[in-house]
Amino acid sequence: MPGASIAIQWKEVIDHGDNNWDIYYSLDGGEMWQEVALDIEASILEYMWTIPVAMTSKALVKVIQDNIGDASYEEVSGYFTISSEIPGGGGEPFITAIDDDVNSGTGLKLLNYPNPFSDYTTIEFVLPKKSGIDLKIYTICGNLIYDKAENSLIAGTHKIVWKNNSLPGGLYLCKLEVNDGSITTRVVIKP
Repeated sequence: MPGASIAIQWKEVIDHGDNNWDIYYSLDGGEMWQEVALDIEASILEYMWTIPVAMTSKALVKVIQDNIGDASYEEVSGYFTISSEIPGGGGEPFITAIDDDVNSGTGLKLLNYPNPFSDYTTIEFVLPKKSGIDLKIYTICGNLIYDKAENSLIAGTHKIVWKNNSLPGGLYLCKLEVNDGSITTRVVIKP
């Protein structure tokens, strides 16, 4: 699923000494490749990867070992699917994106910066009138990881600094609920 972290594992079939590994992925069956990681130590045979926010049935991963001379060593995974449906959910949609202006006409505004971020992000929201709030952050799988409620805040701009407490890189959803509506936005932690 997009935003999930998975382990890419491989084994060395032919010993090429202490040459490092490079990992790439493709969303179009190998026509174009994008870098995942370069110069992974030769002794390491696993890498944690955050699946990109995309949908395809032609995703591939390849692991290449740097070589000296004319030797060639490249392995490509079989095709796999990056899907927006919950596995085993009978076609039930899986949230992979949220419209930036989902505010039900309440005049709410919600954003965060920097985005993407590594250590912390500032979540800023604007209340058009005095209101109670509940700010929640969810994993892409819908697990609640942060919840801050206030009974009554004045109208205007408010800021909350949210620290990444060793969460894996990927897509998260931030939802602000007020007395008469809600708004949701995407939050991205750098891998």
